[in-house]
Amino acid sequence: MGQIDERTIAARAVVQALGGGGKVARWLHLHPQTVYYWTRAPSGVPCEHVPDLVAMARCLNPPVSLQPEQIRPDVPWHKLKAAA
Repeated sequence: MGQIDERTIAARAVVQALGGGGKVARWLHLHPQTVYYWTRAPSGVPCEHVPDLVAMARCLNPPVSLQPEQIRPDVPWHKLKAAA
């Protein structure tokens, strides 16, 4: 079996912290299989869904502390935030 990419590990941890794939899929209006794929694919969570996952974490009761860097550690979020 191959080595698991850090993005895959991050996706698994985030989906679990947010209540599971079904809950994340409902929140994002996606098919549960799509979210499941994130937890298995080397690419992890697509960048366009990261802000929505951070927002979802804030809306949970109790809120979950979640930063974009935890979801996609390979993306230089600090540079993107500075450019915005």
